[in-house]
Amino acid sequence: MPSRCMFPSRAKQDPTLEINIGGHYESKIYTFGSAISGFVTITAHNQLPFQSLQIDLRGITSTCGHAFQYGTPFKTHTFMQLQMPISASALPISQSLEPGQLYHVPFRFVIPEQLSTTACNHQNTAVRERHLRPPPSMGVWDHDDLAGGSAHVDYVIRGRLVLSKNKRGEEQYLDQSRSVKVIPALPEQPPLHVRPESSDYCLSQTKTIRKGVIGTKMGLVRASATQPQPIVLCLDGLNATESQIPIDLEYIPASASAMPPDIRVKSATIETFTNFWLGIDGYLPDHHEKPSNSVAPTAPWLTSHTLVLKDRERVYWKKGHQPISEKGSDRRCSEPAHIIRDCAEPQVIPRSASCASYCLDSSKTPGYKATIQQSFKLPTENSLFLPTFYSCLISRTYRIKLTLAIGTYGTTISLVVPLQIAANGLDDAQD
Repeated sequence: MPSRCMFPSRAKQDPTLEINIGGHYESKIYTFGSAISGFVTITAHNQLPFQSLQIDLRGITSTCGHAFQYGTPFKTHTFMQLQMPISASALPISQSLEPGQLYHVPFRFVIPEQLSTTACNHQNTAVRERHLRPPPSMGVWDHDDLAGGSAHVDYVIRGRLVLSKNKRGEEQYLDQSRSVKVIPALPEQPPLHVRPESSDYCLSQTKTIRKGVIGTKMGLVRASATQPQPIVLCLDGLNATESQIPIDLEYIPASASAMPPDIRVKSATIETFTNFWLGIDGYLPDHHEKPSNSVAPTAPWLTSHTLVLKDRERVYWKKGHQPISEKGSDRRCSEPAHIIRDCAEPQVIPRSASCASYCLDSSKTPGYKATIQQSFKLPTENSLFLPTFYSCLISRTYRIKLTLAIGTYGTTISLVVPLQIAANGLDDAQD
């Protein structure tokens, strides 16, 4: 990459500035504690007065491209700037470079685990804590990182030789930069607390089972899912672990002769959200509802991919348990507003509605229960699923949409659960 010279060109006599990183290659990944060291080499073909040399490592987030289509203004944020002290002996005391002389100035940076407290001005403690963790590089990978070109996170080593001002008093400098790829070690976080009224998730759904569309009522089925264990991105090779979605099933038959239906996982998709500029108040898009008074636009870039389902379990029902309508249920018929029919378009049942259609006589119809542990893995052949992260300008979150097929009558249950992707470290981070 040629140097940028901010002064009139003198053909074949322009000075050069090069950045050489020791042990670096294009696909190398740096993480917390990784050292990035090398030399800035300067060559002058003529006597070249200068004022100073600056070497720094910058972290920059920016929105661009598709973000405009959603009304988000172009915006950048420098969340990290590490300055390398320059030894007085590295360059001439006269502050003038000699013709034909090579000057090698060493540098060394270490990727921090925590950003400077000045990197985030948000007041919310939970938001600020997450924003002070360095985000992973975005928009620089060989694989599609699912941002659609709409957002970038760049880590750049920049060398700048500040020269004397020209006759018009304008600054002149020699500039060069090198990008490096960073994925911080982002550990597992506690599961999200999903409120029943959440418009983003649907952890439980109840359906009445009939023979056909308007046929005889067979019973009541409830499916409840919990957040799966996080997927862990291994930085050695960018491989991702597998995980499981725990699904609890309940069935209350309409009559003692009614048998529980066959239930299977029909499909599952992972939805990837890249959220842009969330405003000065700050909130976590998968934790909090968007503030009603927020004046800052948000423009999530959404992609959807089919999950690879493994070992689809057959359901084995066990007879006899506390049914859906009794005390042990976390969503009783006395709380009709919690019943969600369609996760994509949540509907609230009016408080005046009777729950008789949802509650059956458990004394005459003992219930059944079953559990499914649905294993899955991410479709990583052509895509890179970055760790879940939050920053002042950009965040990345995930959720899984799960469809269960019930019996042979076309009835389905749709669930939406959060998914976290974590990242481990590197054994040779200090090398």
